[in-house]
Amino acid sequence: RAGRRRPPPTAAGRRSPSDAAMPRSGAPREATPLPRAGIACIFLAQCAQGVQVNMLFPMLVFLVQSWTPAADGSGGEADVSDGIVARRAGMLASCYPLGLMLSSSVSGRILDTWGRKPVLLVGCFSAGALSIALGLSPSYSAAVAIRLLAGCLNSISPAVRCVTAELTDASNQARAMSFISLAWNLGTACGPVLAGALVGLVPSRPFLAPCAAAGALSISAGALVLLFLPETLASKRARSGGSAGQESEGETDGLLAGVGGDSCDASEHKLHARTEDEALDRALRGLTKMQGSSSQLAARAEAAEEGHAHLPAVLEGAASTEHRLKWWQIEGVRGVLASYTLIALVYIMMDELFPMFAASARDSAGLALDTKDISVILSVGGAAVFAFTLLAIPPLMDRYGCVRMLRAGFLLSAASCAMLPMPSLLPASAPRALLLACLCVAQACTRVAGTIAFSSIIQTMANTLGHEYLGRLNATGQSMASAARACGPTLGGVLWSAAEHAAQTGTAPRPQLLAFTAVALVCAVGGSAAGARGAPAVGVPH
Repeated sequence: RAGRRRPPPTAAGRRSPSDAAMPRSGAPREATPLPRAGIACIFLAQCAQGVQVNMLFPMLVFLVQSWTPAADGSGGEADVSDGIVARRAGMLASCYPLGLMLSSSVSGRILDTWGRKPVLLVGCFSAGALSIALGLSPSYSAAVAIRLLAGCLNSISPAVRCVTAELTDASNQARAMSFISLAWNLGTACGPVLAGALVGLVPSRPFLAPCAAAGALSISAGALVLLFLPETLASKRARSGGSAGQESEGETDGLLAGVGGDSCDASEHKLHARTEDEALDRALRGLTKMQGSSSQLAARAEAAEEGHAHLPAVLEGAASTEHRLKWWQIEGVRGVLASYTLIALVYIMMDELFPMFAASARDSAGLALDTKDISVILSVGGAAVFAFTLLAIPPLMDRYGCVRMLRAGFLLSAASCAMLPMPSLLPASAPRALLLACLCVAQACTRVAGTIAFSSIIQTMANTLGHEYLGRLNATGQSMASAARACGPTLGGVLWSAAEHAAQTGTAPRPQLLAFTAVALVCAVGGSAAGARGAPAVGVPH
């Protein structure tokens, strides 16, 4: 330890806890290369998760019809009540997020106690096996149990975010987070395509082929995680001797240390320095909540920052604070969780509103578009997201910081939600191509704003707490977002039903504008209260 002690920082090069979290705006810094093996593992795991979530929707109604007996008891599909099918399809779709919500508290503790890798392995292998079981399910009740169990066992997304935060440092975190967002978008786009292409391939089990393909993808991701991804939780690394890089030929070990050295000694030295910085960051944040005069706090903080000479005394005070405060009571945590939940709610409501708005008749405040037109519009939005995520998110995040980008994401989301129905103001004689072009632009803007908001909040969560609570924070965020995604479609349907009623009764002009404007107001007001107030407390300079 004495040989590896970090030299005291100079006055010009002194680092603050905020500097350890993120680079200052405008300060160029050479980016650390991303650990290719680790990023590839979590990329495939996140992509498989997106496929698992969205694969079910194109074939959901047909699945329920195959399990629902006809009204006359003959077993045919023609006489099945539409109301029964709709209710059962909604219940089956809500089982997966319900399972995620119920298991979040347990999975968060497991992430922070047993490590990230066990949670990823259980999630990937269980998702693969249960997806195949869904394709072989003999009844509706069995399918409900399978989807509920799949949600309870699947905490892949929180684990992926934890691993990404711990595999990266301030110079490459934004780029890694953009890859994770890209993996999710790729999976959610490929899931419906996979279902449509493979359904009916096995005549006796028409839904087995897409379910088996999604399951094989998840199992493949689990195998890669097992073979090539090291454990990134610091306490687990310490118990195993701290040589995480041995599992991937030394490449990942240096990056876990934050900078990637050429030798084992250099990696251990930099890992120790990074751990010390994180401890100091937590200690200084804890000291601001302790009892004592401001002068005493300032003196102790300054003494601790001077080469960490008095770090044990500072950590002793911080430990006292951590004993008195739960992790969710730390300043900024609840604001970040509320921001994440609000973003999830707004965009699931938009996912429900836009297809109804596009497909409804003109006299019902809609645009009377067919399925092909809606697919083209959504495809353009998806293409815009892919391009923006790859090319724009990392440099914007590095330049402006995740907190400013989060605020911008909220404001842009509110503006794009209000703008989305504006093409309906075009006269009825306007060319159809012009209407579709305007809708494509509006949908692309909405998706780009959502990408900014989601990427920013994920990176903000990664820098809100120390790594010992990162699993619980991400799992709680997933639970709250799952609850929002379960309620969002209902709220969106209620809004559009009110708009249709207003259009048919003539009680309000342009009622479609009111539905989307209501969502925009929720985003603007809630974002100002939750994101702008809660997020700046994370220790990020911006």
